[in-house]
Amino acid sequence: MENSKFVVLTETDTAFKAARTMCERNLNSVVVCDVNGSAIGILSDRDITCRVTAYGRTPDINLGQIMSPIKAWVSVENCSPQTIVNQMIKHGVRKVPVLEARRNGQFKCVDVVTFDELLLEKNIRPSDIVSILRVKLTAPIRTGRRLNSYRRFMSSIAESLELSTAETEELTELVLGSLISRVQPDEAEDLLSQLPSLLRSTLSQRIGYGSTRLSLEGLIGQVSELTRLQFEDAEELLSRFFAALTEHVSAGEVKDVAAQLPGDVRTFIEAVI
Repeated sequence: MENSKFVVLTETDTAFKAARTMCERNLNSVVVCDVNGSAIGILSDRDITCRVTAYGRTPDINLGQIMSPIKAWVSVENCSPQTIVNQMIKHGVRKVPVLEARRNGQFKCVDVVTFDELLLEKNIRPSDIVSILRVKLTAPIRTGRRLNSYRRFMSSIAESLELSTAETEELTELVLGSLISRVQPDEAEDLLSQLPSLLRSTLSQRIGYGSTRLSLEGLIGQVSELTRLQFEDAEELLSRFFAALTEHVSAGEVKDVAAQLPGDVRTFIEAVI
């Protein structure tokens, strides 16, 4: 979907397509929707720089793996300038999507209101301008801490697996994403609470009990395809991954997650931890 102010791409589109679109349309972000057309995230040019280019990840990576989930939004029925400003202050953002609820339970993005627009149209109070700028100015400090936590986590796992950071990121998102999409939402939240916040943001969109089928053979096959290892070597790598994970996530939590997984996957994980 295209608009003079924003573009909507799907979660299966690539980072390359998003970057190309931003250049051609003179935009610094795109809205991301799921396969049903429901808005689920926003991807900025900075996201591509920090989550793809900086780690040597392939530009063919799907947007669903690198976008930021939508935190701030307003409905078509309640999109007054002050409501939008309140969302900007609360969530520390400068862009707020306007979503329209559909009968199928999906939310279509019909507009994106920016801080700059509010300034130009004089639809914002001076005190609110100060509040939004204060949040944005202090955000790099919080972001830096989150990024350091994320890097320490990935470096530790990468060292245990003898993989590059980029390879470890892809493997982590594949494996944990598969588990999170299979267990009960409350259990998924418990697991996410023990992970770095930047990783939580990426994986939280995968929450959805029973939304994917899972088997040990299938999971090892995905690891094999991702890493280009033989099946047996991919199985050994997956075993080492779960062992390394328990250095950051309590063994009890890993066991609780495993208890909700199919028998072959559960047995595999329990044997490792």
